[in-house]
Amino acid sequence: DQSLALLLRLYPDGVHPAVAGDYSKLGIAYGDSGDPRKAIDAYERSLQLLGQLYPDGVHPQIAIDYTNLGVEYGKVGDPRKAIGYYERSIALLPKLYPDPDGVRPGTAADSAIAANLGNLGVEYGKLKEPRKAIEYFDQSLALHRRLYPDGVHPDIAVDYLNLGVQY
Repeated sequence: DQSLALLLRLYPDGVHPAVAGDYSKLGIAYGDSGDPRKAIDAYERSLQLLGQLYPDGVHPQIAIDYTNLGVEYGKVGDPRKAIGYYERSIALLPKLYPDPDGVRPGTAADSAIAANLGNLGVEYGKLKEPRKAIEYFDQSLALHRRLYPDGVHPDIAVDYLNLGVQY
């Protein structure tokens, strides 16, 4: 809050990457402290500023805020909104890190895509749509197996667990 207040004094119109960053960090803090509604508000403010700063909508923080909004909407029991934000993040990530074969082992983008696919599976599970959930968990597992070809990674174990729950 103090950092944001200072930045707003430095940039009175509030349209600056550091201001958007502080709103995003407030979203993380509110989410971690158990206040998802305040987290949602902070992420939405961040996205509003990022939209002004990057009108093409292509920026890593935008993808991160979409994912974080998905998490928070999942916490407040709105799986449809959560799904929409996860889908937006998944659609944006390849634009940020284009690669002809679609996999950049060890990169945050593929890890984020796989995590968002798993998040989609969780939300469809909440909606009592196991077939759809399984579809997303299978996609997450396939990407994780490409990222970690030896098959030994905690994310792979989580994918199997999620698939088991849905089956």
